Amino acid sequence: MHFLAPPQPDFDLKATIEMLKSTASGVLTASGRWLAFEKEPKDQPGAEDTVFKPMRTIFEEVVHAIIMNSNSKPSPADCSTGFLQSRSMVLRSSDRCDDTRSDGYVLLKDRLDAGAVS
Repeated sequence: MHFLAPPQPDFDLKATIEMLKSTASGVLTASGRWLAFEKEPKDQPGAEDTVFKPMRTIFEEVVHAIIMNSNSKPSPADCSTGFLQSRSMVLRSSDRCDDTRSDGYVLLKDRLDAGAVS
């Protein structure tokens, strides 16, 4: 993972989870369920784009909590990844044909432009 993933911050996981449960935004319940999903996503009415729309907010809140509980005190600008959600777009690949459409994905920030996704 050291060579494949972006640098990982040194952060307090337990404090991060507690923050996600206790903040005003409160993205986690006390039992650890995402508040944005009152029901299992498979049991929610509507299109997948609508059902999974809260994932971007969840991602941003998790990143914020990690930053707040990091020993090295990074800034949001230090985060090299972002979350993109676009069920209507097929990811491109130069070496294979794929017709599947991802609900969401984490990309390097310089690749977040929907036209650059591959």
